[in-house]
Amino acid sequence: MELPPSPYAVESIFEQHTSILASLPLTAVSDRVALDDTYRKILVLASASYLESLMFFRLNEYFVTLGDRPHTFIRRFGLDRKFFQWFDFDKSTPDYFFGLFGPDCKALYKTVFESTDTFQRACESFMTLCATRNQLVHNNLAEVSFSLTVEEINTHFRAAMQFPDLAIRVVDGRGSGN
Repeated sequence: MELPPSPYAVESIFEQHTSILASLPLTAVSDRVALDDTYRKILVLASASYLESLMFFRLNEYFVTLGDRPHTFIRRFGLDRKFFQWFDFDKSTPDYFFGLFGPDCKALYKTVFESTDTFQRACESFMTLCATRNQLVHNNLAEVSFSLTVEEINTHFRAAMQFPDLAIRVVDGRGSGN
């Protein structure tokens, strides 16, 4: 059995930022700003990339239970390189994704979203990181600015890592598990 992707590489980038920042003198304001600006972009890209990998892994794991033929079809035409078609990143919630699984799934998602703080934070953080990633990639990475701090990106990353597992529980009809 394949193992899920590890968040270690992303976590090490957060640690690198902290370490490099700590090594700069407080008087090196321009260097600190440049480091922060560059690392914030890298951290968003790395975080969203990891989340895409984890979401793919969880969905693939879910669909493999349908058997080899249906799974192969779904993987080829619904999973491989389709991540950014699963969500409407112009919105702050993943309603569109759950709607792809039908009205009952979307209704369960709304119920769980409204009643579970952990799920709500995971959804919002997941969508924030992935939408910010889209802004960076599609609007000239070198020139794009955004307001998330490194600490906020880290907080969103920690919360968003829960989204794929919680989302599969909803897709599978089990709700939040709480």
